[in-house]
Amino acid sequence: MLAIATTFFIASITAVLASSFTIGALNTDIKSPWDLVTKKVGVIKMSTSSDLLRKHNVVPNNYDTIDDMIEALDDGKVEAILADDAVLRYYLKKSRSQDRYLDLSVLPYQFSKQNYGLVLKDDSPLIEEFNQRLLRVRKDPMWHQALIEYLGE
Repeated sequence: MLAIATTFFIASITAVLASSFTIGALNTDIKSPWDLVTKKVGVIKMSTSSDLLRKHNVVPNNYDTIDDMIEALDDGKVEAILADDAVLRYYLKKSRSQDRYLDLSVLPYQFSKQNYGLVLKDDSPLIEEFNQRLLRVRKDPMWHQALIEYLGE
């Protein structure tokens, strides 16, 4: 019994180490938009991502929806996709809970910073209150927890 338990224990450690080394060995040659020139890249048509690629002389494959684009990546029709980090993280996290796209991951590269905003009239009495509440929300630990919940680590 001890020999069997020891064998399973050693096999488990070997499996963990092998997967760790495999994950560490997974390396991509994509580090900047220039690296996408030789790749088949998918984007949502008429998006800021498609504009960015065109500026770098990359001709992307255009898709109507994020579903179509990610499915093309999963099927091997494209080698990479380019979209908003938060959108991709949310979509993949949601898909993984349904056991879909388990072997896809979002690379930690930011090719372009984009800001999002809300519009209020210049003389709106809500501006100051809104800014104060927004600051409080961002300082609250629950904000960080919500980011993890919706976007993953």
